[in-house]
Amino acid sequence: MKRNALFAVLVAACFAVSAQSDTGSKKTVLQPAAGPNTPAKEITANAGVPVIAFENTIYDFNAIDPKAEVFCEFKFTNKGTGLLVIKDVQSTCGCTVPNLDKKEYAPSESGAIKVKYTAGAYLGRVTKQVFVNSNDAKEPRLALTIKANVVKKVEIKPDPILLSLKKPNAGCPDITVSSLDGKVFAVTGVRSSPVGCMSIVFDPNVRADKFVFSPKVDLQKLGKASRGTIHIALNHPEYKEVTALFDSPSLYRTTSPSLLLLNTEPGKTVTRDKIWVLSNYNEDFEIESTSSQANYIKASSVEKVSPGRYSLTLQITPPPLPSDSSKPANSFIDTFVIKIKGGEQVEISCRGYYTKPKAATAQK
Repeated sequence: MKRNALFAVLVAACFAVSAQSDTGSKKTVLQPAAGPNTPAKEITANAGVPVIAFENTIYDFNAIDPKAEVFCEFKFTNKGTGLLVIKDVQSTCGCTVPNLDKKEYAPSESGAIKVKYTAGAYLGRVTKQVFVNSNDAKEPRLALTIKANVVKKVEIKPDPILLSLKKPNAGCPDITVSSLDGKVFAVTGVRSSPVGCMSIVFDPNVRADKFVFSPKVDLQKLGKASRGTIHIALNHPEYKEVTALFDSPSLYRTTSPSLLLLNTEPGKTVTRDKIWVLSNYNEDFEIESTSSQANYIKASSVEKVSPGRYSLTLQITPPPLPSDSSKPANSFIDTFVIKIKGGEQVEISCRGYYTKPKAATAQK
């Protein structure tokens, strides 16, 4: 009887272990299989392996215009069994801007990285890269390459255009706009900066592969601007605008347009000598007066060395520190004005930085 009772207990225990095992196996079977419509949390639970696969990792724009904006996209698919997470897409420079709609992709799901590239003025072959950082174990940092050949299809000459404030019509030369690919075009518009300082006469109905213009320069609108641009709009099939810089040196200049002073102390004068004021057109002139906007700078010496050349010695006295210690100052600024007889003036900007106070010795 005791043996039969022991056998019954052992059989009951075996059935209990078997039932627990069956229950556990059912939980494992109920786990969802990875698929394109499987929620992200379920895929992660399956511990699948993501694999990022691009159709192409190189895109060549071939010939493009200088300063052109062009677009491309790199298509990819998650060919793994786990959730693909693209952490970020990094570009190597500001001219290449990538864009990604979202960061997570289920198995078999596809996406695309769109890239905008802005060409510079540099001519020739260029290569840029963007890097895709993801949880793909084999390709955690994958490089995508963009190539292009920057070429001119229309050119403008001369560039830059050299002007003179002392000559009629600023001494502006003729401007030639010509097609380099043999395609004819028409001029459809002109604008300049400063606004209206330079203009040309054109007929938008005339088409040719080369135009020669005689610009008119408005010296009053040009004012004191030393540099500017002229933009000529075209209806060339592949080139919509040409731009040329112009340079018109001011009447006078200084060899030190800005002064930077380091480690200055309040009330302790700093001297800067041999600061030259010159005529850009080799003409004689007279300095009428000098002044300082903040009264920190004065000219201790103004010497006319030769016609059209002055040598100055400046003394800069840093102002006292503000009494309000809650707003400590570490620098000061001023502008020194040199007035030329006849109304023109030359300015010299100055910024000084105070010596940093030494840290107080810690008390023992």
